[in-house]
Amino acid sequence: MSKQTSLSRKVASGQHSLSDADLTFIAFDGLKGQGVPYSRVHLGRLMAQNQFPRPIMLSPNRRAWKLSDIVAWKVSRVQAGRNK
Repeated sequence: MSKQTSLSRKVASGQHSLSDADLTFIAFDGLKGQGVPYSRVHLGRLMAQNQFPRPIMLSPNRRAWKLSDIVAWKVSRVQAGRNK
């Protein structure tokens, strides 16, 4: 059984709940509106260094980030700034 099918069954049965942020996807063009002003090249560098979340493949030619991942990343940036 695939992970996606298992998760879908848990959500359908009420055993697992997903927030709206887990179900909201942001394409590259929408990242700036979420406060992420970086280019594709810079995001690639950050992802290679595990400093930015990786997108999810929505279809063979479409990638997007979960809003919850972007929010968590922004919170981590704020916390990192406080620890300096």
